[in-house]
Amino acid sequence: MQKVRRLWLLMIVYLLGALTYSISIELLLVIVVPLICVMLMFHDEKSFQSKQKMHR
Repeated sequence: MQKVRRLWLLMIVYLLGALTYSISIELLLVIVVPLICVMLMFHDEKSFQSKQKMHR
């Protein structure tokens, strides 16, 4: 779970940096949306694994 928190923190820092340097919104979306999708899938997998361990 700590990996997920680190990834979210890195994503927030990256997003703030990108907005600070004022790159275009289209480029920001192209970069950020896939990263968010990957992070959400990773988080979902971790949640699923922890629930599976609890039911054993």
